[in-house]
Amino acid sequence: MNRLLFEVPLGDSPKFRADAVLGDSIFEVLPELRDLRRLRATLLEIAHHMTGINERRRGIFILDQPHVSTNRLLQEWGGLTEIVRPEIHHRLAVVIRQGGVPDHVIGTLSAQEAESIDAVLENFRLHSAHSA
Repeated sequence: MNRLLFEVPLGDSPKFRADAVLGDSIFEVLPELRDLRRLRATLLEIAHHMTGINERRRGIFILDQPHVSTNRLLQEWGGLTEIVRPEIHHRLAVVIRQGGVPDHVIGTLSAQEAESIDAVLENFRLHSAHSA
């Protein structure tokens, strides 16, 4: 069983830190997402860390209380197939959290990834509260 680690630097750039890492799974939290530019930029950053020697890595995006509709997010997800290679796209997942429970999952999560969502969000919120 893998251990959940928080604020993990990825690659050779100390500037980018994943909100959490569980084995080969990279978690990123996007709170109160208001536009899709931020989601696209984060997806491309994570996808960059899923290529080459990192071909086993998965990217999991947790959208916490987004202001973008689920239908619009589904459209965006479908459009990703045009810009992200299929071997990367199938290793991405989005969890839309509304009202404290997973509202919708786009893509697939392992049981351990699904069980880690609450801990990732809790750590993110705690860290965000202290840095605000």
